[in-house]
Amino acid sequence: MAEQELGPTGEFPDGKLGPEDEGEIALEVSHGAGVVKIDFGTKVRWIALPAGEALGFAQLIAVHAGQAYAAIEEQQKRSIVGPDGKPS
Repeated sequence: MAEQELGPTGEFPDGKLGPEDEGEIALEVSHGAGVVKIDFGTKVRWIALPAGEALGFAQLIAVHAGQAYAAIEEQQKRSIVGPDGKPS
């Protein structure tokens, strides 16, 4: 993600969805230590996305989940290999 502040942007790119709509939120999706982290930069009650953006968001989360899972698998493989490089 580009160097952008996380949290409310003050924009309503799809119009205001109702009186409780607080507008667009800049967020960051990352992974590490076997978890996927979604940082909204603020407290969030709910999010709404157009269907296409929701699919893209789901795919982004899935990519990070796959990378986090692959890292765990690689770490587990290394932990069961002996010093001679053979399985212990």
